Amino acid sequence: MRALLWFLTVTILTLESVELPAQQPPFMGVPFTQSMAPLSRQQSAVPVPNPQEPGFRLLPHDSGPTQGLWIQPECWYFHTELLSLRRDRPRTDHFSADQYAAPDNVVLGTENLSFNFEPGTQLTLGRSFLGGSASVEFSYFTLLSDWSSAASYTDENPYGGLESNLTATFFSDAGASSAAFDTFRGAGRQTIDYSSALDNWELNFQKHFRPRLRVSASSLVGLRFIKLDEGFAFVSYNINADEVGEYLIATENNLLGFQMGGNLAYEISSRAAVGIQAKGALFVNFSSQNSQLINSDTASGYDLPINTGDITNGDLASVVEVGFFGRFFVTRRIELRIGYDVMLLSGMTLAPEQFDHTIGLTLARKIDSSGRLLAHGVSAGGIVRW
Repeated sequence: MRALLWFLTVTILTLESVELPAQQPPFMGVPFTQSMAPLSRQQSAVPVPNPQEPGFRLLPHDSGPTQGLWIQPECWYFHTELLSLRRDRPRTDHFSADQYAAPDNVVLGTENLSFNFEPGTQLTLGRSFLGGSASVEFSYFTLLSDWSSAASYTDENPYGGLESNLTATFFSDAGASSAAFDTFRGAGRQTIDYSSALDNWELNFQKHFRPRLRVSASSLVGLRFIKLDEGFAFVSYNINADEVGEYLIATENNLLGFQMGGNLAYEISSRAAVGIQAKGALFVNFSSQNSQLINSDTASGYDLPINTGDITNGDLASVVEVGFFGRFFVTRRIELRIGYDVMLLSGMTLAPEQFDHTIGLTLARKIDSSGRLLAHGVSAGGIVRW
């Protein structure tokens, strides 16, 4: 990943250092140009508008006539995308064991979780200036549906009916031996439920460089805020005692930091281009976790909080994003885009990773901010300029 960011940086600096011939006008805007093949007006596949039309300029090229797409050097633009993203599982951990299960007695853990692709949307409003060579934009992304997954294990008797041999894996501490924890021992069924909600805000400044040899580039610096909220529930059903035990964990990650990035695009025709983009960010993660252990006696109708805990933390986190994209100009103001993106968040406080296997008199005695989250998926959208 560092090699990719280094390659983008060197390429951008190289493009910036090359000067265009003096007789050509200064760069005015869009990141790619039309074909280098010298075509006449009669041969050109794209009509050439009147160069005197106010508010529009043609992008100069290294050689050949300045034909192709018209660009709007200083304008407002709105970019909207729909995404379908899937995340990976948290690191392996086990929550439920059956004393008669083979080979290691473990019957329920994070390896039983599986996430689907969930929809999201990204909205960007920007303004270009300095003749189109720079722009400022604000962007917001959110998941329209949380990442969620659930799993369960029922201790079934092979001859029919239910057994009561399931035990939570946090009974390695003497403080968890009281009768209040009976719902988590000798259970007939245990379940886990995990969900994540992701939101992202960005304020970026972009510099667009002069295209050379069908290749264009831009660099980016900005501020970024990411919010990741998660919930994890471990539920144990003690059939014999007619009780339900719940171990509930909620975490918040509030990441604030600085990011850098850039993109490279290669023009494959007068209207279309393909490219790669990358961003890297360093954050301070203001994270917290809240844990509750509850014993619910369903027969008597009461809830007994066994213990609760709350803890906050501030630590470093990072995000690396890489994406591949293709784009097509329908008109001089309308652009269509498709892409595939990968995002890695490190230094995260993930809810299942706060599961305390040595529960005693208190919960949330520590906070684990070493988690990572990998998400990937496809995107499709468009840009409108005015």
